[in-house]
Amino acid sequence: MSVFYLMGTAAWAQVTSAGVSSISQKLSGSVINSAGIRQNTVLTPNAVGIVAAVKGEVQVAGEDGKTRTVKSGMPLFVGDRVKTGEKSHSQVLFLDETVFTLGEKSELVIDDFIYDPEQNTGRVFAEIVEGVFRFVTGKIAKKEPENMKVKLPSGTIGIRGTIVGGRVQGGKSFVMLLGPGKNNNTGDRLGQISLENVIDGKKSEVLITKTGFGSSIDDFDVPPAPPMQVPRDVVMQLANDLMPDKLPFMPRPGLLPARAPTTASEEAGQIIYDEMDVMFDSEQVRDLLILFDEEQLDSAIDASDGTNAVMDGLATLEDLRKLDMGIGCFFQPGVPFNGGGSYDFYYEINFGMRRVGGGNSRVEGTASNVDPDPFRFNLGPRFFAQGVGPAIFDYQNIPDSHAVAACQNCQGDVHIALNNQGGVIAEFAHHRVNITNGTVSDVGNGDAFRSCGGAC
Repeated sequence: MSVFYLMGTAAWAQVTSAGVSSISQKLSGSVINSAGIRQNTVLTPNAVGIVAAVKGEVQVAGEDGKTRTVKSGMPLFVGDRVKTGEKSHSQVLFLDETVFTLGEKSELVIDDFIYDPEQNTGRVFAEIVEGVFRFVTGKIAKKEPENMKVKLPSGTIGIRGTIVGGRVQGGKSFVMLLGPGKNNNTGDRLGQISLENVIDGKKSEVLITKTGFGSSIDDFDVPPAPPMQVPRDVVMQLANDLMPDKLPFMPRPGLLPARAPTTASEEAGQIIYDEMDVMFDSEQVRDLLILFDEEQLDSAIDASDGTNAVMDGLATLEDLRKLDMGIGCFFQPGVPFNGGGSYDFYYEINFGMRRVGGGNSRVEGTASNVDPDPFRFNLGPRFFAQGVGPAIFDYQNIPDSHAVAACQNCQGDVHIALNNQGGVIAEFAHHRVNITNGTVSDVGNGDAFRSCGGAC
């Protein structure tokens, strides 16, 4: 067994394995893989972890600016920048058993890492520059969650010991809590994350405490959106971008029959397992090398969408009250009128305030068969804190409120029916807009799906 102590830029080992009696032997030793072949280990002074799995083109740039092509088992150091190419994926394993998984066209920077394995203390500071990611926190965050931070271009993720997934595109960042949930069988406490940024010297922060909930920051100068349930399609897309079949992945014990590896990929996987046995001395590390196993993915989808909690079809007011937080926007652009022209539909829902409409909720566009000038119908607030029955909201005789060149004599009737789909509460809003100007009228209708990016 080996125990590594990493403090700043110095590393040393306390060797307790029989037959291994020096630091140099352990840092540049070898292991016997399952095929009976002796392989050199990747154990290197000052290493903070290894690249545990690679598919496609993955490169690492060090603090010296030099770029090296990554192979499974390659050591990583503070300051390293791991970048995946198109249709490429990678997984990084730190000494404290923190695991980062990167999808294609993604980039991770190791800003700082200090670890005392006897006390399971230290710090983990990393940065996601771009792309899709997932991480499972290790021993440091489990004992000292405040000592792990993951920076994003427009904010920072604070950790409470958890599993997190997300995506970064320019200044826009999305994160969601994947677990552990309340029914986890590992004995771990419930996962929590915070998402924060600072705008004009003022800190904005949201706390995400429920598995399947998430938040987003839409730009560099925008505060985090209130937490809300993440739609099923978003969870599935994240899972699809990080699926295990996209990596030459090492099987966990019991998943495959015991036999010698027969392919180069399996051989490489077995070598990495052997190396990690020496490097980390932990059976648990194998269980961390999972992207989305079936149970975890099902749990995330169920929690995020309310699967098995509601029936598909027309939502009820009671359905809406099953969610106690989150803000969303039903949005559909370019909905055609029967006689020509089109409209854009915006409709807010605030589960915490038990409200639909209000804010920037509106219908705006041009109905060329009715009037050549543009119109805007504001959709005021409706509340669902009480009552039973279908989640249908009607607006009648709405006057035009367009500021310039308005359709002054136009009026609108707007019918909105919220619908559940795929087990998701209020997944989309079916809307019908009837616009009249004297004796002339036109109608259009469509389905606007709910986003989790905050208000309209």
